[in-house]
Amino acid sequence: MTAQEPHSDDLKNSSSVGQSHTGRRARGIAAGLLVAAGVVAAVVFSPSQSDDTESLDMAPVAVMSTEDAKYLQDVEHLGGFVLGDLAFPKIAAALKDGNSDSLKSFFHPAFVGKSFRKDGGTASSYSFATFRNWHEERDELQVCNRDQFVQTLLEYREEFSSLNSTGVKVMQMSPETYGKLDGAWAGTFKLILTGQRVDGGIGSRVVELRCRVSGITDELPDQHEWMLGCEMYVANDAATDKLLMRDMTAETGIDVSSLHDNWNLEAGVPRPFLTGGLYACDYDKDGRVDILVTDKRGASLYHGDDDGKFSDVTAQVGLPKTKSRGAVFADFDGDGYEDLILARQLYRNDGGKKFVQLDLLEHNLVLHPRSNNYSVVDFDRDGRMDLYVVGLEAEEHTAHRWIGRSDMSFNQLWRNRGNWQFENVTEKSGTRGNGSPTLGAAWFDANGDDNPDVMTACELGPNDYFLNNGDGTFRRGTVPEGYGGFSMGIAISDFNNDGFGDPYIANMYSKAGQRVVGNLRKGIYNADVDAQMRDFVSGNELYRNRGDGTFDRIGQQAGIHDIGWTYGVAYVDLNGDGLEDLYSPAGFQSVSPHKPDG
Repeated sequence: MTAQEPHSDDLKNSSSVGQSHTGRRARGIAAGLLVAAGVVAAVVFSPSQSDDTESLDMAPVAVMSTEDAKYLQDVEHLGGFVLGDLAFPKIAAALKDGNSDSLKSFFHPAFVGKSFRKDGGTASSYSFATFRNWHEERDELQVCNRDQFVQTLLEYREEFSSLNSTGVKVMQMSPETYGKLDGAWAGTFKLILTGQRVDGGIGSRVVELRCRVSGITDELPDQHEWMLGCEMYVANDAATDKLLMRDMTAETGIDVSSLHDNWNLEAGVPRPFLTGGLYACDYDKDGRVDILVTDKRGASLYHGDDDGKFSDVTAQVGLPKTKSRGAVFADFDGDGYEDLILARQLYRNDGGKKFVQLDLLEHNLVLHPRSNNYSVVDFDRDGRMDLYVVGLEAEEHTAHRWIGRSDMSFNQLWRNRGNWQFENVTEKSGTRGNGSPTLGAAWFDANGDDNPDVMTACELGPNDYFLNNGDGTFRRGTVPEGYGGFSMGIAISDFNNDGFGDPYIANMYSKAGQRVVGNLRKGIYNADVDAQMRDFVSGNELYRNRGDGTFDRIGQQAGIHDIGWTYGVAYVDLNGDGLEDLYSPAGFQSVSPHKPDG
């Protein structure tokens, strides 16, 4: 292979915009392409006035041309599949083996790189682990040639006596000249090493790099000297004496063998995306956490016993093994014991001894057949717990829309009037929502007026944010984003302990989706739609509350945005230092217990 000579300009200044071009037939497109390409190839709609979220008047936007769609497929095939799935694993294998000659063969003789100084960075030590991180805006970078850069990578490898995983993952990749597939490419990738350290502990090293590649063709995986340059811009190193978490499922008494398991399905059998969830309570007020497990095969209630063990009390407390994707515990009758909604049925907690199903002569809460996602709050501060049901499918709705207002779904707010009587106050309170399927809602006092406000996580449309007026009505708040959808979960915590709740929104982050939209030609859609599309592939988002119900977006700044397909996000103080940590499990449709899909 004859490679181009690297140029001396900073890699970060490489251009990725220009004109359209058709390329070779795409093969092996990554799964994440479906997320973005399915959006950009469809007709999308935008409100006629972008600041009028209530308007139903839609202005159609031109459909992407066949040429533009073809270009996106070709770029993702070459940058995502050929480079990411075929060529980069060979670099990872050479690094794992510590093979200097093999590793060096991928780098051009005139390679120019930049790497962090190993003794630089910022260190943080805790009783359970030590961390060191580097950032290009703060830490010194040293220029290096091919041999020096390869030696740096090998030094990272030599920190480990054995590796559990070695990954070189494409993040963004584009032709330097838009439309010129046979020229040089530029982008970013991530190097990940985890395993047993030579000092006897365990650890991980993660490095994010910009790079230039001489060219990408289907033959690249069998060629050499195609890496023209690399420069590090973020790096993290973590070390500990032992795993911070261990699998103790077998010790708890919780029977997971009876749960639906996508890993055990026969080939060709459709795999469901959502199969159930976990709901914590203390139904008998003994001071120990109890857990309800909902599943496609039926729900089970586990009583929290001593020493972290649980016992199945489903039949004992009178609950059926009913199928239910969602549930909620709340003290609806004010007797001090948490009641339950399961499979759209109300169960009264009888003194912590059993759950008694109420019939329609005893209550008037008739839930929609698609009711699965609930949140509870005393929104009017009358001392009774109210119910907010989100993500209900409308019987009649307009065309499904990814951008703009949709009438596909709606929310319901039920005011608790006491004695198991509820009033649907959705319309008069103004909390119906924007019409997108909604996977969760979280209540918190966003602006410090002592009234609970609400923010939702919408799957296919802008997230709702309603501020409580204190008189039974709500007004729309604003969040600093262009889109804010593709959201799968939400959690609220005061992560910086300033007295105000900070939402973390778990979005459908996909490296492939980000690559595809990143290669989208400017001008296909109007500026507003284009900005929204680039926004909804930017990853998970952390909102820092300014103290008045408005927020700053700091997800990327905090380095917690690129977690793929997060569903069950939660804040929890894992190390007991008084600061809330973030647990963000990743997964879309797991098909193997040995290969994470996040």
